[in-house]
Amino acid sequence: MKAKSFPINDDSLTESTETFTAALGTLTESSGQGSNAGTLTSTVSIIDNDATVVTVNDATASEDNPTNALVSVTVTGQADRDVNLTCTLSAGSAIPGAALGQDYTDATFTFHFAPTEVGTRALHIDLNDDNMAELTETLSVTCVHSTPPVSDVSISPATATATITDDDISRFSVSETA
Repeated sequence: MKAKSFPINDDSLTESTETFTAALGTLTESSGQGSNAGTLTSTVSIIDNDATVVTVNDATASEDNPTNALVSVTVTGQADRDVNLTCTLSAGSAIPGAALGQDYTDATFTFHFAPTEVGTRALHIDLNDDNMAELTETLSVTCVHSTPPVSDVSISPATATATITDDDISRFSVSETA
């Protein structure tokens, strides 16, 4: 029995398992039962040793911020294909909507990272300055793979917390009545 080795090029791309078939030689056999001949082949699987990770990061913003709260979505490690994400908001103690007493505008966000692209994108959550004294409030941001799913790219953590601090002061007065 002889061993045959094949050079494998290590790269920094996150890839699905790849396979190739190698022709190892020709088999010739003669026996009293007849003659068998054929080509010996073997299928070789290359299991990737690289990782691409998407991270959704917590954020804190004051509701008097004139624009929004910024949650960052970061991709580390190069994927060999597109990474498409859909991120949604979920109410915690913060209330979605644009009316008085509501804290942020509900939205769905999509992000596209091209093959080999790494970096950070900002998810902009529009906050409502409602001029009401409130406790600190939260909402969740959850990101998942869009179509097509990329099974060898992980999202960890997939959910982040956006914290909204209040800028309003509760004022009251007491007056004496006779």
